[in-house]
Amino acid sequence: MHDRYISKMKMQKLQTILQKFKNKRKTTELQLERAQTELAFLKSRLNSGFLYDTLNYMHSMAYPVSDHLAETISKLADLTQYISADNFIKKVSVQQEVLQLHNYIELYQMPFSDNFYVDVKINDPIDNIQIPPLLLTSFVENAFKSGVTNDAKRPVKIYLQAYPHRLTFTLSYKVNHIRDEAMTNIRGRLALFYPEKHELLIASNGETHKSTLIINLD
Repeated sequence: MHDRYISKMKMQKLQTILQKFKNKRKTTELQLERAQTELAFLKSRLNSGFLYDTLNYMHSMAYPVSDHLAETISKLADLTQYISADNFIKKVSVQQEVLQLHNYIELYQMPFSDNFYVDVKINDPIDNIQIPPLLLTSFVENAFKSGVTNDAKRPVKIYLQAYPHRLTFTLSYKVNHIRDEAMTNIRGRLALFYPEKHELLIASNGETHKSTLIINLD
């Protein structure tokens, strides 16, 4: 009886060790997956430093010609620096993301003149909230590329509420065509940065698309 008890205790101990090993291996696999995703993202932006320096030079040349042109180049340079490799390895403040989101919208709508309709409502972001760069901008980029932006009655709608423990981002637009790959990439980043701490709700009927992202920041 005593020997059986000892054998049972040994078995339980072995099972505990095995479970810890499995958990550690799973954590390592997740870290590797994250590193591979980050590396793929960085590789697509390796030349952004050169582009940023070039745009700064163009900015200095543009001022004598046009203040508006110089300002546009400056915004493009800031956006380029924001998506650079050095910046992507860390999180940024919500204020930084919002600033570059506005820059992206202004730059994107330039070729469309006044025939571009977007409704942006953002509450004053909390200072200490940190998120991955381009997280929100990626949603907007997808909306502009897959949605209708020239319908005054149905503008692209962008709403953001950021509070100390919760961030809610809502985006809705009239559908032009579907870009499944873009949403797959977005879901992948959310899973890596906010496992079990986010909720992404998608509602699409082929005519209207609505995404609601909720992140628990605790």
